[in-house]
Amino acid sequence: MPFYLTNLNSYFFSILFYLLKNMILSDTRLKRTLYANITTLVDISSYRGLRHKYGLPLHGQRTRTNARTQRTLNLYKRLLNLNSKNN
Repeated sequence: MPFYLTNLNSYFFSILFYLLKNMILSDTRLKRTLYANITTLVDISSYRGLRHKYGLPLHGQRTRTNARTQRTLNLYKRLLNLNSKNN
């Protein structure tokens, strides 16, 4: 017999809902967790935190010629921060 959500009774449905709600990070909670982790790295001035702060690649990539995407993203982040501070 195949498994369908409609075949669940209310007890198993509530258990499944609880597990999905508390065990799996949703989009907002995931973004908040990642931001908190990066903020912690920046606050303790670790190597990775400083690379995040200056918008440079984190994992040892070459920066002399191949960090164009990261530098472009850093430019957009800086512009967004300046615009939000001015408003």
